[in-house]
Amino acid sequence: MIDGTGGVGVVGNRAVGLGTTTIHGVAAKGYSVTIPTSVLKAEVAKELNSDQSISASDRARILSGLDTLSPINMQVWFDPARNLMSRMKVNVSLSVGSAGGFSGGMTFDFTQYGEPLSIKAPPASDTAPFPG
Repeated sequence: MIDGTGGVGVVGNRAVGLGTTTIHGVAAKGYSVTIPTSVLKAEVAKELNSDQSISASDRARILSGLDTLSPINMQVWFDPARNLMSRMKVNVSLSVGSAGGFSGGMTFDFTQYGEPLSIKAPPASDTAPFPG
């Protein structure tokens, strides 16, 4: 949905310019995008259908879970000099019938492109199994 070339390509919607700001000392140009639930569900369905390890019943369950998802609002900020994403903010809202729901946001800052990276796995005592 985001093409990474300094522009924003969105299936089923338009990007709205937010102007410029500075993120970690670097100029960035921003866009706001709202992704309709129908577009999100179609993209998820395409990915699920391409994975033959997921059963048809699990695919149907996952897709039906998206029925209560509100459109997703994203703000993306690009460094126009390097055509790299600097920040992405995502806001989501999911209702779960009479049980309430969830609403929240996440902000991801992208820095240190091209710098060496060292990753060390944590000790097994610091991990937990992923439910599923």
